[in-house]
Amino acid sequence: MNGPMDDRLPWLCCFDDDIPDAVTDPVRWLGGKGMSLRRMREMGLTVPPWFTISTDCCRQYLEGGRAFPLDLSDQVAAAVRRLETASGRTFGDAGSPLLLAVRSGAPVSLPGLLPTILSCGVTRSMAADVPELADPFEQFVHTIGTARGEAAGSSDLPDDPHELLMQAIAAVMDRWESPALQQYLNRHDITDCQGTAVTVQVMVAADVSGVLFTRDPRDASAGHMLLELVDGAGDAMLAGEQEPTRLRLERESGRVLDDHETVSATAERLSTEQLRELARDAGRLEEAYSGPVDIEFGIAGGQFSYFQVRSAKPVASADAELIEFRDRVERQLTTLPGRLWVRHNLDEQLPCPTLLTWEILREMMRGEGGFIRAYQRLGFRPTARVVQDGFLELIGSRIYASADRLPELFGPKLPWRHDPEQVHRDPSCIDRFPTRFDLDAVDSATVLRLPGNLYRLVRAQGRMLQMSKTIADECSSKTVPALCDYVKAERSRSLAAMTDEELSHCLWERSHRVLGEFAAALTLPGLLGGWAFTRLQDELTARIGSPEGPALARELARPDSIPVEAEHDASLMMRTAGTITVETFLQRYGHRGPDELELSQPRWSEAPDMLPEPRGDAAPSPTSPVASRGETETRLQAALAANGARSLAGRIDGFARIARQLLPYREIGRHWLMLGYSLIRDCTEEYARRSNLGQSIYHLTRSELRQLPHAGPKWSDLVAKRQQERELARQLNLPMVIDTSQSGRFARPPAVPEEVTFEATAISGGSSRGPAQLIEDPNTPVEPGCVAVIDALSPLVALQLGSAAAVVARRGGVLSHGALLIRQLGIPAVVCPQLPAVRDGQLLSVDAEVGTVSLEDAYE
Repeated sequence: MNGPMDDRLPWLCCFDDDIPDAVTDPVRWLGGKGMSLRRMREMGLTVPPWFTISTDCCRQYLEGGRAFPLDLSDQVAAAVRRLETASGRTFGDAGSPLLLAVRSGAPVSLPGLLPTILSCGVTRSMAADVPELADPFEQFVHTIGTARGEAAGSSDLPDDPHELLMQAIAAVMDRWESPALQQYLNRHDITDCQGTAVTVQVMVAADVSGVLFTRDPRDASAGHMLLELVDGAGDAMLAGEQEPTRLRLERESGRVLDDHETVSATAERLSTEQLRELARDAGRLEEAYSGPVDIEFGIAGGQFSYFQVRSAKPVASADAELIEFRDRVERQLTTLPGRLWVRHNLDEQLPCPTLLTWEILREMMRGEGGFIRAYQRLGFRPTARVVQDGFLELIGSRIYASADRLPELFGPKLPWRHDPEQVHRDPSCIDRFPTRFDLDAVDSATVLRLPGNLYRLVRAQGRMLQMSKTIADECSSKTVPALCDYVKAERSRSLAAMTDEELSHCLWERSHRVLGEFAAALTLPGLLGGWAFTRLQDELTARIGSPEGPALARELARPDSIPVEAEHDASLMMRTAGTITVETFLQRYGHRGPDELELSQPRWSEAPDMLPEPRGDAAPSPTSPVASRGETETRLQAALAANGARSLAGRIDGFARIARQLLPYREIGRHWLMLGYSLIRDCTEEYARRSNLGQSIYHLTRSELRQLPHAGPKWSDLVAKRQQERELARQLNLPMVIDTSQSGRFARPPAVPEEVTFEATAISGGSSRGPAQLIEDPNTPVEPGCVAVIDALSPLVALQLGSAAAVVARRGGVLSHGALLIRQLGIPAVVCPQLPAVRDGQLLSVDAEVGTVSLEDAYE
């Protein structure tokens, strides 16, 4: 790629310039938009004059601390003069103003993630002197403010048109480092783009604007084209802010196929000859791009102007790929042992892991990994099968647990199993000891072993009770200092100076120490806290009943205070609210990150720009409406007395105290584990630095990683295939529970249910009602007063829910990290795996006291 230090290359390229011979990849240099404009102009189509600032310049700008190269301003000024000559207008002249659009244009498609700034060239004084320029100036102020993520005021802007243009260019480049865009790049495994090109183009005062799809994306087999039209400029339509008129056109002639009575006045402004011309140009572009294309255009004074063309994959093609991928997953299920597979809570934090991340992290859950070691230390005897193979599998790139293997964590030949009906009804039951006595598993040997097995289980319970008294001190005074010393020693070693063999051994040794020895010690307190909470909840539910028993358990287990190590997610929310500085946050949590279990993702210290900026509408600091400890104790005593269980008060208080003390260690342990985990990422990043594959190394296995220095380019096709499969996996709607004994395993829930009230697990108390808002992206703004419907209790999503009236998650545990954060927000929340498909705006009622979700207008 052409680096910014290459003196042979200018920072920009005008519409009538030849691309320098030194440019080996024009699309990477000028971006997709810049190259599409050149291609259309070469075909003889009318394209408004433009110049494109290269991706090299963007990279130089960002790497230089957001400072432009010294000669860019002069090159831009010279390019603007050429636009003036081509258009016959003058930049900054109120009498005949040249208005420019400043548009992004990365080498790959980034839908809606990079901004467009319109009507650049009108200054504050020009708008004051010429009333006709007030609207364009207001448009510029609005679009540059949107690009910057702030409400820009005209008084904040310079009154010099050239300075306005340079600020607009900077605003587009700045967005390359926005958290939303970086998360999109990571999510879609786009690892080889280092910046965006910026195209500055003469604006056209279009009478009509539109987008033509040469194949209807809704039905590519139908044979017609789809045209979307609006009056005036089309930017509002592209941004989804204006509803267009949609027309079906015959491919060859451009003839409108719709009933003319339904065609609006907008469509009637295109003559038959214009439609024929549009169809003819579309056919030429489709031939040039060897397939379907989307074309953006405008019509001014009866003449077409083309703004962009890009290849388009028909929906039918994408559906075919998804169906083929789903069939492969179905075939995978036929090879897996066991009947029931349940989406594991690890999937909440690590959806669709890269292959390298999965191979490394999976070792913690089997063999000598920390999870298995922790169970062994508690006094259980996991079976050889669980030790060797673990209980987790990657099914369609999602993490599932075997409901058949999980009981083997407690010991061999135990006659208890998870009840399939209960698993379907409440998938979270797999996190508890199985309750179904399996008569089919009972033989004479089982009967003989039963007393010994029962003795070991009882002894393990006593051991857990004893360990709970000292484990917190052991973790704080021994494990954490030992880990910090280990990290400090490892940081002093130079990975760059290691041979490939030494680096491979370093990766293995760090993985073994961090995810084995340290993970076991850091996991134990949280496991004991979860055990105590489960015992507390079971005792109260058995004696008092539901929903009062579980509600009291949640309140009794709430910690009196939370250590700073456990407040990562709450501190993120405080950062959003502007009550904590970047420096303070990084000092505490720099080794953590937004998707910290995924090794391919950066830590906060590596990419501080990914931290959320303070917002004016940020959620307030977490508050909780939960009653005081004294009030809760009073309610407990009254409930126990009313149910004849006052004698159990001491036992219940003991479990509550353990839960209060140790539940925060689920987060504390994670906090320190991520410190060690960052050492593992250091190794994988060194591999990425050494390889010409860069970040794509995360799609290789560990054995492939060791071969990498000697493998050459042969891995590129393999990596591309795995990246595609990972993207397809994100689109596949895999259920919470997969039953390999049933057909149609991936069938979606019905859109209209037979019943309108569903049982749910309460996460945070209270009740509320409101319109549903489906939240799929962590960056989606949450409408105040909505009932947020989310797939999983992810902390990244939970951070955005402060203004919601209630939350319904399809999966997630009461003790998950997202659940802890939502309880801090004090929002009614439930987990409802049985929730059917709902639509945005559908009225939902959430009762987190009883544990129900009602669809109020399910039959409308």
